[in-house]
Amino acid sequence: MQSKHFVETELLDDPKLFCKQRAAIQRDYGQALQKLTNPFLSKELTSVMSNESDLSGGQCLWRVWRSLLDESNNLALSCLRSAETQQRLSKKVKPLKLQCVVVNKCVFEQLRIQQSDLAAYVQEMVKSHKVYAEEEKQAQDTRLKAMAAEEEIRRRSTDTFHSMAQLHRNYGKLVIRRQAYDARSASA
Repeated sequence: MQSKHFVETELLDDPKLFCKQRAAIQRDYGQALQKLTNPFLSKELTSVMSNESDLSGGQCLWRVWRSLLDESNNLALSCLRSAETQQRLSKKVKPLKLQCVVVNKCVFEQLRIQQSDLAAYVQEMVKSHKVYAEEEKQAQDTRLKAMAAEEEIRRRSTDTFHSMAQLHRNYGKLVIRRQAYDARSASA
């Protein structure tokens, strides 16, 4: 994700470079076109037009010529305005890129902190789950032993090494231990 944002931030250089280069080309073209048309525009065409014998044909030709020069000059001015606009755009992209870099740095730092916190919480949860599973296993073993002892007391069966009093004592201990495990399981 961080590399994706890095690539996107670096892509901001492309429009900046494009606008900068296009502005230079437009400016050069506009200046060259102005340089070409200005001398012709400054010439006095009235003397040529008054000497013309065919007024309608000559005026038409000179009007077209004058119109071509005027439009060429307008195109040159338009190119110069376009160059200025693109130059401003290329200058506006630089702070945008810097802002993206700063924001990405802050966001990724916060993300790194949250990921490390999450990893710590997960480790703690895994540890707690292991402890809970172990205690639950001990509780289940105690329940089984208590049920077996209770069954022996009900059947009044003792083996050669155990007396009935000893069975009652063991059963009492197992019941207390089972209750303690049940209380821990309920609180977890």
